[in-house]
Amino acid sequence: MRRAKGQFILTLDDDSSPIESDAIEIAVRRFALEPELGVVAFYVQESRSVPPAPRPVIEERYVHEFVNCGQMMRREVASDVGDYRAFFQCYAEEPDYALRVLDHGWRIKLLPQIGVQHRKSPIGRRRGRIFGYNWRNSLWTIVLDYPFPRVVASLCWKIAGGLLEMTRLREWRWGAWSLWSFVAELPRVMRLRRPVSRATMTRLDLLRYRWVRRPEELEEARGPSLAERWRWYRTVWRSRQRFRSPADGNEGELGTFIYYTPPPPR
Repeated sequence: MRRAKGQFILTLDDDSSPIESDAIEIAVRRFALEPELGVVAFYVQESRSVPPAPRPVIEERYVHEFVNCGQMMRREVASDVGDYRAFFQCYAEEPDYALRVLDHGWRIKLLPQIGVQHRKSPIGRRRGRIFGYNWRNSLWTIVLDYPFPRVVASLCWKIAGGLLEMTRLREWRWGAWSLWSFVAELPRVMRLRRPVSRATMTRLDLLRYRWVRRPEELEEARGPSLAERWRWYRTVWRSRQRFRSPADGNEGELGTFIYYTPPPPR
């Protein structure tokens, strides 16, 4: 990213590609309309079919994170925020970076009219390794970025969820490695800790639990209500994408998936 010389940085995986031929032009035009827009997240379809299934019609809106198999950011954002954390190595590096993007005052917006097909190549893709790195890096993100009042509760939630997923997948070795690696590197992580502001955490909650369509909605001082959080739990968290269980005998694992599925509009 530091070597980039253009105005924008397009990020794709080696097994993902834009569906529309004018995807980059659409994103550039949207950046020109909104100076505070730092990252454009594309609609990611996980499918090996050519062409992929038609996308459902959804609204564009502001979101709290993105996935690196389909996003585009201003080079100025990379200059402000810095690099991804190299010691994360792989997987789940985006939530940490997205939170830092928000903390620097930039916005992230999902543009569903720009599609990316993620073929999700099986080469080098091991379920246990993906689970282990995702869990560990998610825990590190909480320690690195969350203000202390939120750290304990968020760690408890993430650890409990990880233990349930480890049991469901029977990935005992990778689960143990994830927790050991998290604890072993805690002194280093604590030295790098730079918590974001409380205003950024409120903005994160608004984007996670609510459809936010207008910039002024991001400036609300009050966070989402308990009813909104409960609706998110019922409609999003419980139906989140997960790895297939060893007990599931059906073949195949890929399908169309929306990475950004907050609760219905108010």
